[in-house]
Amino acid sequence: MSGIEEGDFNRNSLHGVQFGKLYKIVAEKPYYFLEVRKAENEGGDFRSIRLASARELLSSSVIRGKIYAELGVLIDLKRNEWQNMLQELPTVTKEDETPSKADPVLRRMFEKYLAYKPHHTSNLLSIKVDDKVYFKNDVYHFCLEGFRTYLRMKNKPHSRINFRKQLISFGCREGEIPYTRADGTILTVECWMKDADDSLREMAVCYQDMLDKNAQIIAENRLNKHDNEEAWDEPWYVEKGTMFE
Repeated sequence: MSGIEEGDFNRNSLHGVQFGKLYKIVAEKPYYFLEVRKAENEGGDFRSIRLASARELLSSSVIRGKIYAELGVLIDLKRNEWQNMLQELPTVTKEDETPSKADPVLRRMFEKYLAYKPHHTSNLLSIKVDDKVYFKNDVYHFCLEGFRTYLRMKNKPHSRINFRKQLISFGCREGEIPYTRADGTILTVECWMKDADDSLREMAVCYQDMLDKNAQIIAENRLNKHDNEEAWDEPWYVEKGTMFE
């Protein structure tokens, strides 16, 4: 990471510390890198401190602690001073490029979530409202919260999963799809998308076979129950060939 231009030093200095660029890393949970160095070391390289969240970035006490840990400089940084400094810092937004290995167990559960037809909907808005999956033109559309809900139902721990990286490793992409309301106005629904592949098609066929088999069993049970009810329609005391006939 390169620092700011030399002419910006004085403007971005506080209490003996010079601040360089602020890097926002776009990920499932965004995090930040802030360039810092001692003011007396104008020609030296910047050091980077990592801030795990926006809350850490906005906290002057966290910044003080990080600067002390990295530079060994203890500064009296006030909250309003730091907020004003943040407005001045050049900010660079970058994608998180750390590679993520696909979790095979999570991928299998993801495929089950997409392929299971009872999860599907013909109403696009249901992917937002009811955690459903919208399937059209060989593309699955879904929202992350819907998949999280499915994992909770299956008692799959997921608090430490970087969903964005995992979904990308599964071949998913972020996008949006237009939705026309009854009054003719058009909404844009942001969602994740996954093209159907051989694995998903196989899973969908297996689920359909299972649903068909379950429906057949239910239908046969209903017939058996109906036959049994008819058999019990006669009073228990009626016996063929007896005096009660």
